[in-house]
Amino acid sequence: MVVPYQYAARSVFFARSRERFRRAELLDAAGRVGEAEAWFAAVPFGARYDYVFLAVAHLRRGEIAERRGDPAAAIRHYRAAAGIWRDADPSMAAFRRKAVAG
Repeated sequence: MVVPYQYAARSVFFARSRERFRRAELLDAAGRVGEAEAWFAAVPFGARYDYVFLAVAHLRRGEIAERRGDPAAAIRHYRAAAGIWRDADPSMAAFRRKAVAG
């Protein structure tokens, strides 16, 4: 089947970005780390509104990598989160410093 036109992003009414991010957090809290990591990794692929959760998803993936004993992956994710927040709203500077400090 060939689809001549495909939407670039899901509708905000059906994307359920917050619910999918929360599912990842709940899976991590329940000890289902592999599933949680997969959900966090899928954050920017559901809808445009997922980008609200992208920096925090990188932060969570960094925490998971740290717990797994993979410092290189943790650093990559922490740097990605810090890079996103570097250009964020200046009023978030204190929150950004706290997140980067760990």
